Amino acid sequence: MFKQRIYRQGRCEWCDMETSQQRRVPDHMVHGGLTLVTCGLWLVSWVSMAMVMRGEVWRCTRCRAPQTGRSGVTLAPEPARVAEVRVEPPVSVIRTERMEKVA
Repeated sequence: MFKQRIYRQGRCEWCDMETSQQRRVPDHMVHGGLTLVTCGLWLVSWVSMAMVMRGEVWRCTRCRAPQTGRSGVTLAPEPARVAEVRVEPPVSVIRTERMEKVA
C-alpha cells in the first residue's frame, strides 16, 4: 500500500545478464502527507512499513530472482513443485473387472 518501485541497472546473479533490477520502497511523500492530515496517527503505519520494507531485496525484472549484491552467493528461486496426482479408475471400471474375475 502506497509503495513505489525504484530501478537500477545491474548484472543478474541468476540469469547472468545485464538487466534492470527493482525494489519496493514506501512512498515517503504520501506517508508524510497522511501523517500531517491525520495529526500524526498515520506515523505508526509509516514507521512500521518503512522498517519492514528495509529488508526488501533488489530483484531482477527478467527472472525475479533476488540479488545478494555483496557476498557473491546466488539465491536461486525455488523450483516449482509439482504435486503427485494419483488417478484412480472410476468405480464402474473396478466393479466390471471384479465381475469378470469371478465369472
